[in-house]
Amino acid sequence: MQLHRVTKLAASRPSRLLRRLKTTLATDTNLQEKVVTLCRHRGFVFPGSDIYGGLANSFDYGPLGVQMKKNIQDAWWKHFVQSRTDCVGLDSSVILNSKVWEASGHIGNFTDPMTVCKSCNSRSRADKLIENKSDVTGIPDAGGLTCEEIDALLAQHKISCPTCAYINFQHVVTTMRRRLPFGVGQMGKSFRNEISPGHFLFRTREFEQLELQYFCHPTDSDTWYTLLPHVVEPALGTGRVMLAMLLDAYDEEEVNGRYGCGHRKGGLDDGCPGRQRTVLRLHPDIAPYKFAVLPLQSKGVLAEKANEIYVQLAKLASCDFDVTQSIGKRYRRQDEIGTPFCVTVDFDTLEDGSVTVRNRDSMDQVRVPVATLLSGGWTWQP
Repeated sequence: MQLHRVTKLAASRPSRLLRRLKTTLATDTNLQEKVVTLCRHRGFVFPGSDIYGGLANSFDYGPLGVQMKKNIQDAWWKHFVQSRTDCVGLDSSVILNSKVWEASGHIGNFTDPMTVCKSCNSRSRADKLIENKSDVTGIPDAGGLTCEEIDALLAQHKISCPTCAYINFQHVVTTMRRRLPFGVGQMGKSFRNEISPGHFLFRTREFEQLELQYFCHPTDSDTWYTLLPHVVEPALGTGRVMLAMLLDAYDEEEVNGRYGCGHRKGGLDDGCPGRQRTVLRLHPDIAPYKFAVLPLQSKGVLAEKANEIYVQLAKLASCDFDVTQSIGKRYRRQDEIGTPFCVTVDFDTLEDGSVTVRNRDSMDQVRVPVATLLSGGWTWQP
């Protein structure tokens, strides 16, 4: 699944991504179990409060998971906020004045009849919406109205969802000098009183949310300052996007032959476990590590040279340094965590200043000058 398609689907079509996730989780439990096992084994996600007995449906993002989550957020932010001339960023408070929650209907005891906003999916008491607009409706007490009468009043007076009354709208308009239409993007922690949490990262009580609120004219209006804008608010949890990408990227394939660095002194590696490899085919912009530097020997001059390359390469992109076990097993390990390119430092590196770069998906290998790799403009060319 391509990065652009996933990030666009996650933000602009959250319901479609949600349906796809639900279908996958319901029909392929074996895939889910494999992804969960890989995530825990390789440091993507750990059980929350694990050493104190754990907490149901609570997860901590490990070193690889937190990097992948940040990459997803950066890609989302770049695509929907930074690269758009009509959108700006915001980081609003979680703790707010109680009047905000009163206005949104969260504090009141919800009872029938209820309304559900199609834009933000928030629920409100329909009778209270009418009573709060008594200056318009002329009805201070709507408790005795029938559902049909309430529907008619809501439509007649165009009573809108209180939750969508964005509290920072005027601040953004004033400080950023914006005119409709424009968008506001933000990301942060959210909490939900989830009745039935489960399916790993799919449904949790604490999650991180990506949200783009887009304001536009409900109708043509000549009076700017009295305008109540319509809001289009696509939002989705980062954890769900990450789970969707992991499920889509997970692959197992049969491999033939021997795999290693191919150097005449290092030889090809026959010690790869089995003939089946597990690989996460993550987009390079989403993968936790872009490169892994692997010296052919764990000590000596090769390890020292590899460490020099690693230090310089880490300034350009997220990078791993691995010296344990054979070169073939290290390739397999990097395949499992989705590292697109492995940089092998061998004996030729000391002679001609080049390294072997291996592609994760095709397992093809090419020789690349170290100077070219560290220039920042290198791209894979088989």
